[in-house]
Amino acid sequence: NPTEGQVVKFEMDSIYTTFQPMALNYRNNLDQLQQISMIQNVQGIPNDNKFNYPNAYGTGIDLEYKYETSFLKENLIINSSNDLINPEQYILDGGNVTLDLDFILSTNSNKIIIDGVEWDKSTSKETSNEVLIRDDSGNMLYKFYKPYAFDSNGSSELLTYQFKKQGNSLFVVLKTPYSWLNDSSRVYPVYIDPTEGPNNPGTMADDATVGTFTWASPDNAKVSDNSYSSVNFGSAEDMHDNEVKIVKSDGTLGSENKALVPGWSSTEAYFSYGDSSDLWGESWTTSDINDTDFGVVLSAKQSTKITHYLKATNFGFSIPGEAIIDGILLEVERKEEKFVFSMNVTNKLFLKNNGINAPNPRFSSQ
Repeated sequence: NPTEGQVVKFEMDSIYTTFQPMALNYRNNLDQLQQISMIQNVQGIPNDNKFNYPNAYGTGIDLEYKYETSFLKENLIINSSNDLINPEQYILDGGNVTLDLDFILSTNSNKIIIDGVEWDKSTSKETSNEVLIRDDSGNMLYKFYKPYAFDSNGSSELLTYQFKKQGNSLFVVLKTPYSWLNDSSRVYPVYIDPTEGPNNPGTMADDATVGTFTWASPDNAKVSDNSYSSVNFGSAEDMHDNEVKIVKSDGTLGSENKALVPGWSSTEAYFSYGDSSDLWGESWTTSDINDTDFGVVLSAKQSTKITHYLKATNFGFSIPGEAIIDGILLEVERKEEKFVFSMNVTNKLFLKNNGINAPNPRFSSQ
């Protein structure tokens, strides 16, 4: 029964995070509110690694939790545009109307990192970026992934988190633009997904097809656990991309090299390879993406020194056969001596990898 409190708990290394679903509302720029529904007293239905609450927010609006090996994901599923009531005129007049899914976050960690800064829990913060939960040593234990909504035609929309404190409770509000939901091109059902996460690579390898510098212990790059695959260049020169390529389902590499010219910076920034309509010079079927040999390779360089490929494959995707692959977006986030890169295959799929950029670079995935 989702009305009974904290229905979901994620725990790792004695740090826990619980979620209590609250109201579904419309809000506007004036912070005016129109309640659509509180969470309903409905019977949850288990199905393998899914737990579904049908009609959790009224007829046709379901709440679903899905457990994967590396993350927990939540979906708000709106089955038809007719299942959503229309905003009242005063809500529309206030401008910038959003559909807001509210839930209470409880955690025994004091470190919630929003846009690279620890949240003081006294101010309201909004972001469309990942939000990290760290332990007292700074190790990442859990993250809220970039929030997205998807329709049944593959269209997606980047959403916004709002973190705020009311009384003794920490609230997370997931904000979806009503203009996107109400667009005539929308194809329902629509999935509002604040925790869409990565698939860990099942296989990591040092591939000597290029370069002369070896990645040591490549299996260390499978998960983000403070152990890394590393390369020792023996010098502290600037590092650059050498090659960033897709690994196709037959094991061969894609023709396009997405390496960027600028060096790896210690300043936090995102770098993108491809985009949501870029197929990297290839034609893709869902079976290509689902294949265990599909993945990515990355090679780095210092002057004339070039690493082998660090190769990540076997991500365990299971895209439905009727889906269409529109594009592949690879994003690289760099901060201080760290970088994170993620590949987003449109239709809400993410590959994420995380590592350290230093004179002797390390690489890990999460």
